Amino acid sequence: MTPAYVYFAEVNVMCMVILTLMVIFVLKSSEKKENRILLANALITMIMTCGGNVFYNITMSRKTVLGIPGIYFSYIFYSISLMAAGCSWLLYTESILETKAFQTKKKRLLVYIPFALIAVLVAATPLTGMFLKVEPNGDGYAVTRAASDGVCFGVMFIYVLIAVLHSWVRAIKEERTMEKKTLFLFGVFPLSLLICGSIQEGFHSFAMQCYGFVICALITYIITQDNKISTDPLTKLNNRNQLNKYMLSEMRNPEIKEHLYLMIFDIDKFKSINDKYGHVEGDKALVKMTDILKKAARNSEIRNFIARFGGDEFIIVTEAWDEVQRIIKKIRELEDEANATKEYPYELSISMGYAKYEINMTGIQQWIDTADEMLYKEKKVKERERKISMR
Repeated sequence: MTPAYVYFAEVNVMCMVILTLMVIFVLKSSEKKENRILLANALITMIMTCGGNVFYNITMSRKTVLGIPGIYFSYIFYSISLMAAGCSWLLYTESILETKAFQTKKKRLLVYIPFALIAVLVAATPLTGMFLKVEPNGDGYAVTRAASDGVCFGVMFIYVLIAVLHSWVRAIKEERTMEKKTLFLFGVFPLSLLICGSIQEGFHSFAMQCYGFVICALITYIITQDNKISTDPLTKLNNRNQLNKYMLSEMRNPEIKEHLYLMIFDIDKFKSINDKYGHVEGDKALVKMTDILKKAARNSEIRNFIARFGGDEFIIVTEAWDEVQRIIKKIRELEDEANATKEYPYELSISMGYAKYEINMTGIQQWIDTADEMLYKEKKVKERERKISMR
């Protein structure tokens, strides 16, 4: 009869192979370098935990040839790897969330303190017996788990739970619908790690923790990749592809489509800014405009969808005429505030156009073109006024 630990090992090895392939894909991806490294670190510690779990499970077979040192070593390796996995996952999550509190290496070191303290105590367990005691007996070895044995899993659990809760808090505060959904899901799937890990913690011979690792890592990776596809990398706004999806869904909604407005914006003389001050300054102008639009569109009562349409063009889709007027007024106020600071070597000027959705429109492009015509007229008026003022 095949020993139970053989099946346990097979399951963990299979999960280790999947996680190893993920490490390769992550390191070759175009993800931000810091995020790539942190995710790779989290995956590697998961692989180590699975390997340590197998090693520890085999040494628990009482008649292991590795003896007492082997049992202690396997326990120490598994326990430290488990805590490292939780710590690494928290750091990766905070990096994705761009938490200011973790943007410096010194502040990140604070995250390691609980892990480091418990790791030292675990490493000393052969001397102290604080977590585990191993003694020879007639059948091989008697292994006694101390009451503090679950502390290492508890440390991992708390690290991951903090990451989950922080993702949900950010999801609640997020105003963009698609980003809110992404952040919420980002906090859901690590729960598989906690659930599967808790099951294995209660039934040590039941291989479940490795499944939790794979579910958590694989689906989170898929979510981040999908988010990259739908998000503009510079402004972090929805991109054109996501805009089209949103507009189609709203145009098919009979309760909303009769009240939909599309607003289109661009920066006046944007090409001149790039030519005179360089593309770095041009990117700063785009980021500043993004900030203005986000602040102007912020409304707890009405859902406003913001996207970068392309180049220096941005679009807001809103659901009421009064909201269109409020947004325009707010943008003018924020525009004046930005120019009053003299933060930029040029004057930031935003032109805009808008159009109400009409049932007889042939599609998205006609709706955008209608708003774009108004934008073009406003730019011509501004240019005429500029020439008159220069006389």
